[in-house]
Amino acid sequence: MTEQAIREIEERLGYRFKNPALLKQAFTRSSYTNEMLQARTPADTDSNEVLEFIGDSVLSAVLAMILVRRCTSIGERGLISPLTEGDLSRIKSNLSDKRALSGIMRGLDLAGYLRVSRGDIANGILTEASPLEDLFESIIGAIALDSDMDFSVLVPLLERLDRPERLTEQPSVRKDPKSTVKEYCEKRRLAYDFALTAESGPDHAKEYRVNLRIDRSDVGFGVGKSKKLADRAAAEDALARHPELFGD
Repeated sequence: MTEQAIREIEERLGYRFKNPALLKQAFTRSSYTNEMLQARTPADTDSNEVLEFIGDSVLSAVLAMILVRRCTSIGERGLISPLTEGDLSRIKSNLSDKRALSGIMRGLDLAGYLRVSRGDIANGILTEASPLEDLFESIIGAIALDSDMDFSVLVPLLERLDRPERLTEQPSVRKDPKSTVKEYCEKRRLAYDFALTAESGPDHAKEYRVNLRIDRSDVGFGVGKSKKLADRAAAEDALARHPELFGD
């Protein structure tokens, strides 16, 4: 990753890294590090998998802080909130919404900076929702470590990247993504198919790749440890990539 690329990413995020290696790592998928290792040219960072784990945890803590500031007060009786634990749990689920998080990454146009293997590029992984959701979490993890878990940095960063009103609204109950696709197509009498396009890995760790096609057009791709999970991932990807189709 070039110095220019680092500066461009930092400008879009609105954050300057003290340790740019953390930013590079946030944009490095395991397929890239594995490919480099096979070529006997080790990558300059490890993959972003651990950063993704950290980012997922930090996001929950940042959301809790946002909720405390917006929806509660602290006084002589302690913490006072008009929201129940169930309300807060439903609001918290907004933060892990794949469609929203991948949409943020698309809005920032950061997918092109992801370091992935040539095989992933050929398979169109940069157009899928899951890698972009992973990237969002990895970026948050990297910034959390770079800022020494400074909430005065993390809270406004998240509110700047996301919409504060979305973070604190109670989400409506949504159907399973595969059911949403099914109902959309049946209502309009459109042919659709969750086609298994690839199957790889040993028997104990199979990975399935599914292509969702609607009316002869490819609209979503998914990968999972079972055909069912891959179908769901493909449906989620289609919903994330084409909200204008499924909005009604």
